[in-house]
Parts: sequence; C-alpha cells; structure tokens
Amino acid sequence: WYASRTDSGARCRSLPTFLLNSINLAMLCSAGKALHLLEVVFYEAVMGGRTDDFQLRAKAIETSAVLLGTWVLLAYTWPRLREDSENDKIWKSTVTTITVYAWAFNLVDNIWNFFYLDVPNGQAWYWLLMVIFVVTAAVLARFSGRNFYGGPSEQGAAFGLMLSWAIDFGVW
Repeated sequence: WYASRTDSGARCRSLPTFLLNSINLAMLCSAGKALHLLEVVFYEAVMGGRTDDFQLRAKAIETSAVLLGTWVLLAYTWPRLREDSENDKIWKSTVTTITVYAWAFNLVDNIWNFFYLDVPNGQAWYWLLMVIFVVTAAVLARFSGRNFYGGPSEQGAAFGLMLSWAIDFGVW
C-alpha cells in the first residue's frame, strides 16, 4: 500500500505515508536482525556455545562465508527475479533489503568486536577502516556515473550496495 501512495518517494510525506514507511522499515529491520540472530545461533551451535573471547579464525571464516553467500544472492540470484508486476518489484526489493541488512549486521558486529577486543587502539583502526570504505565508495561513484550504489553491472551494483550498507551500519 505504501508504494501506491502518490507521495511515497517524496522528501516531505504526509503523516499516513510517513507512518506506513516507518512501519515498513521497522519490519524490514526486524527481519534483517532476526536473520542475523539466526546466524549467531548457528555459529554458537557449531562452535559449542558462547565464549567470552573473540575467536578470530572462526569469526573470519563465518564472516567470509556470510559475505560470499550474500554476494551470490545480491549479484547473481536476486537480480534474476521477475519484475513484471508491482508485487514482483516489491518482493524483489524486500528480499534484497533483508539480505543485505542481515549481512551488514553480521559484518559490522564482527568487525567492531575484532577491533574492540583484539586490536590495540582498535577503535582508531576501526574508524580508519570506515574512512577507507568511504574513499572506496567515492572511487566507485567516480567510475559508476556518480552512482554510490555501483553499477552498471549486477556485480558492481552488488558491491556498491554492500559497501554503502557497511558504511551506514559501521558509522551508525
């Protein structure tokens, strides 16, 4: 219903449209967080429960596996979904958003824990990494027609989308 409203993409929305958008974003956030928590439960089940120390090798493997899975979904699977009707477009947007949301929670959570728990002066290194992400986004936009979300290829768009969400969640 939100997408059919005339002011759904406007900067200044009416109160009903603003509330619908807020509910929509809250549900997408909840679904993404739920997937992230499901991934955490799987990780703890495989690793034998929660530990107080950050297990670097195991977390690196987990983060890489989730990164690869998300990359395949965003670059090769979700772009091939149909967009024949408005419902198809909404479905594609929803699964893409939930996928990248869950991945961004995973990535930023693991990066923050690594720098905070294992690296001397880790917070400074973390923020340096965020600056590197922003510079990478600027370079991407330079070669993608000023589009910070990448493109024109599906792989470029997936990289740009993942990078923008990593920056967004990383500085949030």
